Amino acid sequence: VTGSNVSLHVPEPGSYKKFTWIYGTDQKIVEQDVGNKPEYFKLEGRAHLDDHGTLHIYTVQESDSGTYILQVLDITGVEREWKFLLAVHNPVSQPDINIKKEKEVNNTCYLQLLCETPDKPVSYTWYEDSRPIQQKPQNGVIVITHKRDHSRFYTCQVNNTVSSNNKTIEVATSCTLVQSSGVTWIATWLVGMVPVVLSLLLT
Repeated sequence: VTGSNVSLHVPEPGSYKKFTWIYGTDQKIVEQDVGNKPEYFKLEGRAHLDDHGTLHIYTVQESDSGTYILQVLDITGVEREWKFLLAVHNPVSQPDINIKKEKEVNNTCYLQLLCETPDKPVSYTWYEDSRPIQQKPQNGVIVITHKRDHSRFYTCQVNNTVSSNNKTIEVATSCTLVQSSGVTWIATWLVGMVPVVLSLLLT
């Protein structure tokens, strides 16, 4: 998630004479001959190479997404290389819900609820009075039947790979939107797991 810290570890710890980290195909980030100070080229001020060859990137941004290459030279003079894929995403913002009345038959309203967010890609989950609404596929639009003898609450939850957010509305007996709940939450799932989730090793 943007703003967090990421660590890319050497897959096979060992005795190495040289570490070189590269972004993409040719943008060198840092290079170090063991025993000398590391020399930084990209991400200066936000990158740190520790004594074990691990690359630490601080306050990651979406622009940091991409392929990272680690090249090492072991004590026998053999060169080795590993690739990592880093994907950085913004936390998903709170969605908006719009309501459209399609028709009414015998005091039953047929309503279309549209859940919208500027963030892409996301997945959607709908709830009616806290119970999941089963629909396939899950998307931002649902059609509901609503009887005028009671009101109900509907929640749209949006998720991306790093976070979740939601919004709840109340549909009244008049088949109209009367209020939006002020309770929202954001769940981030990468706390303590960033190196595992974001540093996908492509060997």
